[in-house]
Amino acid sequence: MIFKGEPFHFTSNVLYPTKEILIVLPLVVTTKSGKAGKVRVNYSGDVRFSTATQTPDMVDSYRFATYFNAASINNGGQAQFNEEQMEKILKFQRGEFNDPTQPEYYGTTANLDNKKWNNYGGAFANTDWFDEFYKKNVPSTQHNISLSGGSEKINWSVSGRFLKQNGLIRHGHDELDRYTVNSKIGAEIASWIRLDYNTKWTRTDYEKPQYLTGLFFHNIARRWPTTLGNRSPASRMIS
Repeated sequence: MIFKGEPFHFTSNVLYPTKEILIVLPLVVTTKSGKAGKVRVNYSGDVRFSTATQTPDMVDSYRFATYFNAASINNGGQAQFNEEQMEKILKFQRGEFNDPTQPEYYGTTANLDNKKWNNYGGAFANTDWFDEFYKKNVPSTQHNISLSGGSEKINWSVSGRFLKQNGLIRHGHDELDRYTVNSKIGAEIASWIRLDYNTKWTRTDYEKPQYLTGLFFHNIARRWPTTLGNRSPASRMIS
């Protein structure tokens, strides 16, 4: 097992570096130009795991609400979270709302005026938005194969590589696929002259969610922990 450093995830928008653990499969061969004799076939592959590092530790909802109330009062305003809301936050953290048929289980209540679920100051969930949006220990794979051969005067080699790198974003498809083909052929025309021809072809396919922009990563830290995360009654209608 080889422990690598902290390369950045392939997405240019990601603000946090990733740490990779690289596991190399036993068949690892370095190939060069083809040699005279039988055709040689070589394969190597590796599996790697990535996770986001140096992400901020998000404050829990009760501490957030306490600080928010203090800041609001110090600024001459009123507390954003009243005593009832503060108590609901504590009950939610203690797991006292345990009926999934009730909205309190998800950290909210219904707003009958606008027919929406209460959010932000009206909610009492406890969401760590960095955990909500970033996966942990995401696997990626790389495969390499090469063929080579030739005679005393001519040699050749062809190699291909496929990289499947899964992204760290939890919601939506986040994946990079890279295909690479290299070929080389060489011929000794005379004792004093030799010709070599090399080609390389690369294709990269990168799929990401449409919302994956710089503003998205900026807004993760701006989300209130009291707001609803993945455990949400959003699909339920308010009557």
